[in-house]
Amino acid sequence: MNGKRRLFWQVYPSYLLITVIALAAATWYASGAFRTFYLDRTASDLKARARLFEMEVLPSLDPLDEKKVDRLTKAIGSHASTRITVILPSGKVIGDSDEDPASMDTHVDRSEFLQAMKGDFGSSIRHSLTLHENLMYAAIPVVKGGRILAVVRTAIPISGIDAAYQSIRTKVILAGLVIAAFAALLGLLVSRKITRPIQQIRDWAESLARGEYQLRPSIRGSREMEALSESLGQTAQELRERMETVVRQRNEMEAVFSSMAEGVVALSMEERVIHMNQVAADILCCNRAEANGRTIQEVARNTVLHRFLRDTLSSREPMEADVLMSPDEAFVVNAHGTMLLDSSGNRIGALIVLNDVTRLRKLENIRSDFVANVSHEIKTPITAIKGFVETLRDGAANDPQEAKRFLTIIAKHVDRLEAIVEDLLRLSRIEREAEKGGLTLIESRIVDILKTAVQVCQGRAEVK
Repeated sequence: MNGKRRLFWQVYPSYLLITVIALAAATWYASGAFRTFYLDRTASDLKARARLFEMEVLPSLDPLDEKKVDRLTKAIGSHASTRITVILPSGKVIGDSDEDPASMDTHVDRSEFLQAMKGDFGSSIRHSLTLHENLMYAAIPVVKGGRILAVVRTAIPISGIDAAYQSIRTKVILAGLVIAAFAALLGLLVSRKITRPIQQIRDWAESLARGEYQLRPSIRGSREMEALSESLGQTAQELRERMETVVRQRNEMEAVFSSMAEGVVALSMEERVIHMNQVAADILCCNRAEANGRTIQEVARNTVLHRFLRDTLSSREPMEADVLMSPDEAFVVNAHGTMLLDSSGNRIGALIVLNDVTRLRKLENIRSDFVANVSHEIKTPITAIKGFVETLRDGAANDPQEAKRFLTIIAKHVDRLEAIVEDLLRLSRIEREAEKGGLTLIESRIVDILKTAVQVCQGRAEVK
């Protein structure tokens, strides 16, 4: 994120570079256009002067009078501020306004002369070895009767043109710099105007990410920026409502989990804890805050529980089992496991419900022991009664004295069965009254209660 450039530094330098390139191109083109324009105007002016001189020099060329031609070139050249040269088709100079023709070299290889000898207008710019400066030359053929009599060449220094060109070029460059500076300032203002609303929206979005649902800032800019701000405002409002709904649902779910007497553990398919209520944390003897995201093997070290969780995750049917949380069976948990599905119905883990059944299992053991003891107490008199009845049936009934003794014993065992049944009925009645709330509990001394019980049972014990 730190390596990314701000939008301002992406927009403004590009805008400034485009402006500078455009101005440089415009300056270069304008400068070249001005120079070309001046040179074309100068060439046209030289051509016009050559045409005027052609009419003056034509009578001296046919018949040829070299001295008259030279005098004429010097006279007109001095008044026209133009160097005029007359060249024969052979390249020999017969007249020049600035130099002695006899001292001048042949001009047969001059480019403007060659073009004029072809019947066209010829021009060129080059450094004059005679005058030691750059000149523009223009040459036209002097034709009479279809025959080229000579070539008239006019020339002027282009130092003035170069000076004017440099002056114009300097002014154009200065104007371009002024325009570039103005464009840079204008681009800076425009870039700031574009990036400022974006920065405001960014700061607002960051505050939303932090959960600070402050009012939407006043964004003044283009229609697109205002539309973006309004859209983000609507999104923020919807996000706030959804977050409030999520928080409310989470709080409600947390309240439900916290209010449950059973422990609830949600596991992922990787056996990592997704959620755990406080009851489950107490059962597993772990820290609830530290358990989230850790594997169940890290949270609870119980191989039976681990095996049950793996079976639940691998099965599509609900699972149930009792898990011993301590080796001495002092802590027993009943575990129920089922699939955990997302909103699309895809399996994402397992939901485990843990219920502490230690007291229930102890009560079941007590009840089992009680039933076994009662069965033994009932079976003993029944066995005795059955034995005496069989003895009487085998012939002891014929002896009145033995029969009376056996019947007395049978009667005692019947009374014993009756007492056992009465005790069971009394116990059942006490349980029903306790469930209905009809059993009244009062405070009393335990010694008095024990003495009363001894007195009640003493008579029966003495009889036995």
